[in-house]
Amino acid sequence: MKTQQIDGETLYLHHTDGLWTLIIEPANRNNGTQSYDGWFPRYYSKASSAKAAVTKKFGREWQWKNA
Repeated sequence: MKTQQIDGETLYLHHTDGLWTLIIEPANRNNGTQSYDGWFPRYYSKASSAKAAVTKKFGREWQWKNA
């Protein structure tokens, strides 16, 4: 799953080995530092938990769709 692009960034949610991994692309800003220092990647046991965390941290503007 992924979100639409907002300010040049897209969130991705992948399921591997029983865990949901939340990442952001691009991972680095133009100056080479991480976009959200210490926040990505995140790991969740359920996709709904990952989506709720995104809503809490960034607001409701991030809409999910199949990648």
